[in-house]
Amino acid sequence: MEKFSSIKDVNIYFLKTHKTGGSAVNNVLYRLAIKRGMNYTKIWKNSPINLTEPRIFAQHFIHNSTLVRPFFPKNKSIYITIIRNPVEQILSRWNYNPEQRDLIDNFFRLFYNKTNNSNSSNFSFTRKEVNYFKCLTRNLMSYYLGIVGCGGIYTGSKGHLLKKFQQDFDLVLLTEYFSEGMILLKKLLNLSYEDIVCLSVNEGLKEPSKSQRELAEEIIPRESNADYILYNYYKKFYQDISPLVQDEVKVLKRLNRQYQNQCTIGREEKYFFGQVPYKAYRLNENLLPKIKKMCWLLTRTDHEIREVFTKFREIIF
Repeated sequence: MEKFSSIKDVNIYFLKTHKTGGSAVNNVLYRLAIKRGMNYTKIWKNSPINLTEPRIFAQHFIHNSTLVRPFFPKNKSIYITIIRNPVEQILSRWNYNPEQRDLIDNFFRLFYNKTNNSNSSNFSFTRKEVNYFKCLTRNLMSYYLGIVGCGGIYTGSKGHLLKKFQQDFDLVLLTEYFSEGMILLKKLLNLSYEDIVCLSVNEGLKEPSKSQRELAEEIIPRESNADYILYNYYKKFYQDISPLVQDEVKVLKRLNRQYQNQCTIGREEKYFFGQVPYKAYRLNENLLPKIKKMCWLLTRTDHEIREVFTKFREIIF
C-alpha cells in the first residue's frame, strides 16, 4: 500500500479487538485526531453520515465492510486493526474482570469436557451465557473482524480468509511487535516520533495461573482456527520486517522511556466501571507547561481521552 502524503489526507478507521493492546493504539490515534481536528463518527445502521472530513472511528465494533464503507471510503481512509497470540489474548481476558474469572474457568472445563475440576459440577450455564462464553473462547478476534459468527469455527480456506481480510484492512498491528507496528504507521502517514509515542496506560493486575495457561494452550489452538491463520501470517510478516526497522524501534523506545520518566511517578490502582482493577500511571504534577498537555494525554485511558476528544476537542491547561 502506498503511503499517504499527509495525515491530513486520510480518515482513520481503527477496529479495536479485545485484550490486544488496542487501548494503547487508541491513545496514539486520538492524540492525532485532537491535533488535526478530526470528526468522531459513530457507525450505526441507517444512521446519517457525517460528511465533514477528516473522520475517525476507533473502538470495539463487529466489522461489516458494507456498513463501514459509506463512512470511510477506501480511497480516502486507512483501515487499521490489532491482533495478538490467541492464547495470550484469552488469558488476558480471563483475568480482566474478577467477577468473571471463575465463570470462564468453569466454562472451559465444562464446555470443552475438562471435568478434572471438582468445582465444575457446581456451575451451570444458561443458553445466553453459553453463547457469550463461546464468543470469548473461540475465534474472538475473528468474530470482531467480521470473519466468523459468535463462537464460530472457520470452514473456508486459509487463502480465501487472508484475501478477504486484506481487502478491508490496510495495516494490521501485532501486540508482540507493537513498536514495529507504530513505525509502520509512522511511515504510512508521514508522522513524527512524537506522534507515535505510547505508554502502556492500563496494565492488568493478575498474572495467569499455571492451570489457566495449560487449559488455554490445549484448547485455543484447536478452537480458534481463524485467529491462528491471521496471527501466524502476521507474525511471520513482522519477523521478516523487524530487522529492517530495528534502529527506528530503538529511537521510539528511547523516546517512550523519556516521556515515562518525565511524565509519571510510578503506578496506582484504579478501576474500570467501578469493578475492574488495573494499574494506571500516576501523573507527575510538577510538569513544565510545554509538556503538561502531552503528559496528560499520554497517561489517559482510551475511555478518558475519547470523552475529552468528543466533547471538547482541545484541552486547555
